Amino acid sequence: MNKDPIIFLMANLGSEATRLWRARDEGNSARARGAYERASGIVKEIQVLMDVESGQRELAIFQEVLDDAVCKKPKLRISSESVRRYFMPFASRLLSV
Repeated sequence: MNKDPIIFLMANLGSEATRLWRARDEGNSARARGAYERASGIVKEIQVLMDVESGQRELAIFQEVLDDAVCKKPKLRISSESVRRYFMPFASRLLSV
């Protein structure tokens, strides 16, 4: 198993983000809110560990995407498939070691 905590957390963030979009697509706001809270917590954990400025900016942008996803009228059009594809390399890397 990979010992890199950021890869582990990114894979977990991908799981929660996927759950959020799936729940949102199904109209289950309670499940979406729970996944949002867990995903936001993981973003904060990663920000503490990450020392690369560009990575910090990317996490801040993803937090904005998460925030938008739970709005009553989201401005962004992001599909659950796009979220899954974005995080797949982290999950694959975690499982490959």
